[in-house]
Amino acid sequence: MSSRRGKIMGKASSLTEREQGVITALVAEGHSLRVIADRLGGSRSVTVVRNYLKCPEQYGKRGPNQNAGKMTPYLRRKIENVLKTKPFSTAGQVQAGILSARAKSVSVQTVRRVIRNEHIWKKCKKTPHLQDRHRQARIKFVLDHHWKREEWRDVVFTDEKKWNLDGPDGLKFYWAGLEDEPAVCLSRVYGGQSLMVWGAINGEGKLALLFTKDYYSGGQTAAKYVEMLDKSRVIVKAKETLGYFKFMQDGAASHRAKITMDWLQCNNVEVLDWPALSPDLNPIENVWGQLTRQVYGGCKQYSNVKELRKAVEDAWEKMDDCYVRDLYDSMPKRIIEVALAQGKKCRF
Repeated sequence: MSSRRGKIMGKASSLTEREQGVITALVAEGHSLRVIADRLGGSRSVTVVRNYLKCPEQYGKRGPNQNAGKMTPYLRRKIENVLKTKPFSTAGQVQAGILSARAKSVSVQTVRRVIRNEHIWKKCKKTPHLQDRHRQARIKFVLDHHWKREEWRDVVFTDEKKWNLDGPDGLKFYWAGLEDEPAVCLSRVYGGQSLMVWGAINGEGKLALLFTKDYYSGGQTAAKYVEMLDKSRVIVKAKETLGYFKFMQDGAASHRAKITMDWLQCNNVEVLDWPALSPDLNPIENVWGQLTRQVYGGCKQYSNVKELRKAVEDAWEKMDDCYVRDLYDSMPKRIIEVALAQGKKCRF
């Protein structure tokens, strides 16, 4: 009895093309549903035969979701509002938020379907923790530097970036079929070996991409930083391109050291008084982002430092100077946004 019950309760497969042909032929001969079901070997019930004959052309084809009509534009707006205020909410929490707003009842499955169809999961961007003193310094900076685009093009922006063999972090996501073998990524301590790169851009485009290993080994000190600037002749190149310019560097200890400031002064370089924790104001951060997408696209990993260096150099060479100039043109907007946000981070 238990085996028969399990057979009845299990979901039967759809009618085969042969079975559909037999049913059509027997109906044409005038046989009853019971006789047709018996002629199929007893594996098909009268109900199955009846359901097929209701609409043979549409048999086996999935029709429109009958619950789709329950999701009204009003409910979609409610879901959107909940996700805007609480973007980390689960489908159940979104449903609870809709019900608390006295909206029409809707199932968790429907909410989940709408979220998946109209939203994507995105990794949160990291941003520095701005304290009040940082915001005040940023406000002062934007008020003192309400410049036009032409004035910003006279600034040389610089920054350092570390490149790992395994990519910028250990979080790698991908879409996979249900029957696909799982993809495997290499896992090495701290992302394997790495390269430290110093980059500079100006209002005309790319200026310099320096691999610090070519100039010194170990951690950066003020003396090593000055030696790199001197040997690379990056300051000379900037003067040849722009003539007079302002030099932007972050507040790293080696950058603010007396030996560094004395060397820049001796070379007649005006240093821009840059506020701390302000990567959103530095357009070279966007350059790094563009290079990262090129170097690590498709979760690309590298076997050795030489291979990684070649990829970084190629991506730098392929980057259009027009892209860099567009970033410079965005500087007035960045300044205005930070001013309107009272020193908080801008969208750039």
